[in-house]
Amino acid sequence: GSSLTVGAGSLNIFAQSGATGGNGGTVTVSAGGNLDVAPGSLTAGPQGANGKGASFFLTAGSAGAGDLKVGGPLNANGVGTGDGGQITLTNAGTSAFVVNGGAVANGVNGALAANAGTTGNGGGVTIINKNSQNIVITNPGDISAAGAGVGKGGVILVDAGATGPRGAIQFSNGGTISAAAGAGGGIGGAVSLLASTISTPANLTVKAAGVGNNAGGSVTLTATGSGLTLDTAAGANRIQVDAQGGAAGGDGGTINVNTNGDLTVNTVAAIKMGPQAGNAKGGSLTLNANLGPAAADLFVNGALNADGLGNG
Repeated sequence: GSSLTVGAGSLNIFAQSGATGGNGGTVTVSAGGNLDVAPGSLTAGPQGANGKGASFFLTAGSAGAGDLKVGGPLNANGVGTGDGGQITLTNAGTSAFVVNGGAVANGVNGALAANAGTTGNGGGVTIINKNSQNIVITNPGDISAAGAGVGKGGVILVDAGATGPRGAIQFSNGGTISAAAGAGGGIGGAVSLLASTISTPANLTVKAAGVGNNAGGSVTLTATGSGLTLDTAAGANRIQVDAQGGAAGGDGGTINVNTNGDLTVNTVAAIKMGPQAGNAKGGSLTLNANLGPAAADLFVNGALNADGLGNG
């Protein structure tokens, strides 16, 4: 397919709100081959005191192989009472897609943010590889879709092979990837990581917790080519999942962990999905080590609890 360059002395795109208010606009760019987006060439955010964040839909390789190169960070944050916007990046690259790892042929040279303003719901960040290549995320916090104030958490989806065998999701550093609710109280969002393997050199927390008296969200981890370890102990490839209800109440959230290899829960404290206070429904947990035909073990070191609280 044909390739396309945005910016760098060629095409610039403007879709921002009016100067005194309004929501950010929507930018959709698709190339049959490579898509190269220069820094500062997409302008679509809100300009006033309040407004929803912009939406960016960028696709490379709609007619075959194609790398998506974005030369700077993408900001779809709301302002004031505005919700976060949407970032959707789809590529059929011939190499790994890298987030915030510098200038690369396939990836984003910066962070991806779709957070609410000072109060509002989180937006969404989606990364989809169609050619079974790996996705490399430098820091878990480089992808964010958090609520603010009393807003709900947003939605994060990272899929390393939507149309075929999946590649790996590799974090270069430990930390937290979050679609959590706003600090003033809100429902948790949703985080889904879908890959052949999910690796991290230090502890990784995947968070979609509720805040205040609100329900937890959902966390989905799928590893179609390996096992996973859930553990609070320090070390490589140790993952914690958090979709619990808020500290003042709220129903528990939903956690789904699916592997094609041994699934080990070394410490049950690495799974947070229940309510914490009040009258609240228990959380929902699925642990499945049987995605493939080969034998795999499911080991849980401790008691799992999906109880409600009070009248829940």
